[in-house]
Amino acid sequence: MMSSQRKSLMVEDYAQRMVSNYGLPLDEMREHGSKLFDSALSQGRLTEKSIFHTVVSDETLETIGFLWCSTDENRKRGQIDHIFVLEPHRGKGLGGKIL
Repeated sequence: MMSSQRKSLMVEDYAQRMVSNYGLPLDEMREHGSKLFDSALSQGRLTEKSIFHTVVSDETLETIGFLWCSTDENRKRGQIDHIFVLEPHRGKGLGGKIL
């Protein structure tokens, strides 16, 4: 499993976005998000075809976010599943820099 702190942050972000964008119930989206992450990252960082990075500031060496990607070798493609920037670092263009 992924670390509980990372998972909690990402699930809460997912749930808040679903509430904000679609008006869905927060508690249900937290539960759905938790199940989604557990299913998609069943082995945490070792989940086959998933790549999970902790993004660290070059200047302060502090964690500023996370990047989750996956690959599909049969179709020879990859995709970005989730970019997460911690709240204190948002609004600074870091999501684009992470890409």
